[in-house]
Amino acid sequence: GSPRFSDEQPVHEVAVPAFLISKFEMTQAQWRRATGASPSHYPGDPLQPVEQVSWEESRRTLARWGLRLPSEAEWEYAARAGTTSEWWTDDLAGAGNLADRTGKRRGLAKGEDWDDGEGPPCPVGRYRANPLGLHDTIGNVWEWCEDSYHGDYRGAPSDGSAWVEPATSVRTARGGAYGQLAEHSRSATRSGFAPGYRVGDLGVRPAMAIPAR
Repeated sequence: GSPRFSDEQPVHEVAVPAFLISKFEMTQAQWRRATGASPSHYPGDPLQPVEQVSWEESRRTLARWGLRLPSEAEWEYAARAGTTSEWWTDDLAGAGNLADRTGKRRGLAKGEDWDDGEGPPCPVGRYRANPLGLHDTIGNVWEWCEDSYHGDYRGAPSDGSAWVEPATSVRTARGGAYGQLAEHSRSATRSGFAPGYRVGDLGVRPAMAIPAR
């Protein structure tokens, strides 16, 4: 969590059991291999992240491969990579695809003072990895999590599991996107969308439990 916005509070400790998570956002090529089609609004390079996929579609597709959506706690643990700062790095230029000078030239109202050279989603792995070796946890596309979206963390589980509320249909996405400013793409940034929602800056990063031996 973070003291910055109410839905990121209270800051709290969570014990996250060992798990596996992809170093990249799921690509269009991987999605096409799993489903036979690509729903992306930005087709092209097969290494671009798949986007315009709903929470429901993502969950079903990952399950076919024995994968799943990460919990919010798992996602934030992986994105922070041992840091407690707002981003895993102090040098944001080259760390993620965000709204920048390129974005402003392409019609976005606001952008950062640097130019990361990209507008819409770029191929995964183009920017520096965080200390755990994960790419694109800052920007590029939002990433679905398993959890229901809650207005704050009061009552959140402390064991790293997904916080699912049957009466709440809105689901959580993390990480920000190419059209977001850096302040909206922090390790603690959260957003909520309907489970059937699909848009060109919303994708998925697969996770899975460590297989039993």
